Amino acid sequence: MEKTEIEMLRMAVNVMAIKAIIATHPNPEKLKDAFDQLLVQFQTKPGVMGNPEYAAFIRQMAGDLFAPTALIDTGIPGAAT
Repeated sequence: MEKTEIEMLRMAVNVMAIKAIIATHPNPEKLKDAFDQLLVQFQTKPGVMGNPEYAAFIRQMAGDLFAPTALIDTGIPGAAT
């Protein structure tokens, strides 16, 4: 595999793990608040601040992380993913 493919797959696995944490967290509002605080801190870093393209992409990625996850019927009893 190419290095970019490995990084893409690593990121996909990380996103799945994060979405699982969000979905099972006992207090999702508190988790989202903490995430938003970290996101604001990140957006003030040099190289990110003032770049509208980065800001739009970051907002989209953050929205995707906290969007409800659709459950897919796998046909396996008790194994919806």
